[in-house]
Amino acid sequence: MNDLKYEHDIIVPSVPNKMHPFRCMNLLAGSGGLPIFITFDVGPLVQLRGSYEALSYAWDQAQKSAKVFVLRDSPEDYARRYILVTPGLHSILKNLRHPTQTRRLWIDQLCIDQDDNKVEKGGQFAIMRLIYEEAAMTFVFLDQPSSTERPILPLLDKMEEFKNEIDEKFYRPYWTAYTSLTFARRNVSKLKFKPKLDETIHTVDGGHDIQT
Repeated sequence: MNDLKYEHDIIVPSVPNKMHPFRCMNLLAGSGGLPIFITFDVGPLVQLRGSYEALSYAWDQAQKSAKVFVLRDSPEDYARRYILVTPGLHSILKNLRHPTQTRRLWIDQLCIDQDDNKVEKGGQFAIMRLIYEEAAMTFVFLDQPSSTERPILPLLDKMEEFKNEIDEKFYRPYWTAYTSLTFARRNVSKLKFKPKLDETIHTVDGGHDIQT
């Protein structure tokens, strides 16, 4: 079976009627080392809004060398057609892929024709803010995992570990001391006594005894 490069059908901007046609992708179910398969839906933003999740990430500088395969509806199209993406995005797609369900996404590197198509790029870039606003959810990837790393966000993991360490070392001991002191003060306030005039009463102020 020969693999052929996939070519997008051109999306022509439709400014007069404000329909804003754009392209969504369906990330098909899979897991492990299985190839990534997707399909595309093209429709007006007003019709597809809320039905997809958007991805925001920093493009890595690596060469596009990983294949994402596009399945077409035509039964005559037996050849597997692919789009080349960066290894970082390929790892992100593996991380987002559900093992049993299809996931509808909008990802600029796949949903906007990256070939020399100035007409489509100009129209899609003009509505990019609306695309993010109308998404059901937006995933933000702060780190690009390489092909040899697990598809996770190590930066977020480190931030969580740091937060837990701060809580354990600083916040929790002081909170325990504070609650103990508050409990002790409440108990002391319940005690009633009348000292004699000739008695010396010791109170504590900042660690120093004050005689009265």
